[in-house]
Amino acid sequence: MSQSKILKDHLPEKKHWRKIAPHVFATSLFNPDQCERILEAIEDQSASLSGNYGQPNSMQDYGIILEDENLSKWAGALVEKELKRPVINLFSCLPHYEFCDHHAFLTIYGNEGNTDLALHVDASHLTLNICLYNDARGAELVFTGSRCRSHLDDASDRPPVLFKFNRGDALLHLGSQRHFVTEIDSGCRKNLVIWYRLDKERIDQTNDWIKAECPACHCLT
Repeated sequence: MSQSKILKDHLPEKKHWRKIAPHVFATSLFNPDQCERILEAIEDQSASLSGNYGQPNSMQDYGIILEDENLSKWAGALVEKELKRPVINLFSCLPHYEFCDHHAFLTIYGNEGNTDLALHVDASHLTLNICLYNDARGAELVFTGSRCRSHLDDASDRPPVLFKFNRGDALLHLGSQRHFVTEIDSGCRKNLVIWYRLDKERIDQTNDWIKAECPACHCLT
C-alpha cells in the first residue's frame, strides 16, 4: 500500500478525549478499516526494509520501528499538527508545544511477541498509543501516576488505573506517567506507540515542570 494514501486518508477527525487518570486521556481515534490499513502499511514497510521484527526500544524485544520516511512523517504529524489543539487543551503543564523529534514503533504482544512489560516511564515528553489490533486476553495497560527521575520507584499515591484497549482506541499521556502491561493470557495485541519530544527540553525526567507534576516532590515541600 502507498504510504501517501496513509497520509491523505488516515488523519483523524475531531474527537472527544476523556480523562482516565491524571495526565492520561483516551478516545476512539480510528475505525477498524483505518486500523487495518495503517497496520498493513507498517508491516509492509517492515517486510520491504528488513524482512523481520526487531527490538523497537530498550524494554521490548518484539516490534517494528517506523523507518519508512513517509510513515514516520505521518506519525510525527499526528500530534505536531492534527492533534495539536487537544494537546494544548489537555496538557497545560507542558512548558511549550514545539515538538522537535519523535520515535514511532509498532509493539506486539502475544505468544510470539512481548508477553508483558515492566513498570517504567517513557523516553518522551508526550506519548500517543494507538491500538490497531486486539483479540488478546490480558496485556492491559496500567497507570500508577507521574514521577520525576528521583521518585520513579516510589510507591503509588493512588490506586492503579487499568485500561483495556479496543481496536482504534488511543491514549495520550505524559511520558513521565508510570505504567506497565499485564501478562498476556492468549491472543494478540498490536499498538502503534509514538514518543514525542519537546524542543530544548531534557528527556531524563529531571525537568522542573515534570517535578511539579510529581506527587512525591510535593510531599517534600
